[in-house]
Amino acid sequence: MRYTDLYNAVYQAIKTVRPDAAVGGFYLAVTGDAANTLGYSGRDTETPMIRRDLDCLEYWLKHNAGADFLVVDRWLAGWNDQNRISETNQLALTWTYQTVLQAIRAKSSLPLWYGEYYTARYDAGALQFDACAEASIYLWMNRGAGATPVTALLWNPSEGESEVTHPLFTRTATPDGGQPTPHYSVFKWFHDYFGPGTPLCQAISSDPEIEVLASPAKTLLINKRNSAQTVTVNGTAFFMPAYGVLLLDTPSKLFKP
Repeated sequence: MRYTDLYNAVYQAIKTVRPDAAVGGFYLAVTGDAANTLGYSGRDTETPMIRRDLDCLEYWLKHNAGADFLVVDRWLAGWNDQNRISETNQLALTWTYQTVLQAIRAKSSLPLWYGEYYTARYDAGALQFDACAEASIYLWMNRGAGATPVTALLWNPSEGESEVTHPLFTRTATPDGGQPTPHYSVFKWFHDYFGPGTPLCQAISSDPEIEVLASPAKTLLINKRNSAQTVTVNGTAFFMPAYGVLLLDTPSKLFKP
């Protein structure tokens, strides 16, 4: 209640000076990572969105003075979930990014922003896992967007491997730094080839750990296994390394890996 009062005061003050300014909120930190579906238990293992989060969302939507967008953030493995969720199990939970968006879309048609989104990496050098996890997160954001595109904003994304798990470049403090990470390519591919308004094609994968997203121009394949795989696309075989993400020109027919 007090947050909404503060939000309304700020909203009205900004709009008085700049009626054209885009002002939104309310920056819901979504709890629950659905780890209970994989046998984990404890705090924040519920499937999102839980009733408490929905109550907060519904109150703000009902009582705000106006909004131009709605913002949420969440970890793939919940920040209050004390379980050490394995890489394999984290990748099995990326579908929750669609679930959150669908729950919000059922309440509001405001443009949606993911202001923060993270994996829980335990190996400081696991940049390829990061790229795979982020690619799958973007895929499920895309599927959950509905008619309104989702804006995905990286928190402190530029470089390094300490504060966040999704750097776009290696640390520039070293002589060989400043190199693009695997996540850079993934981020750029989604920006360039799967941006707002991009029509999507029906694409079928026979393996749930090989995910696919296809537009008329490009097809993205995601290998969610920690082992190399050979994926067959319309009779053509493609090698994918462990946690590999591959961008192809879209075939003219449906395909199955």
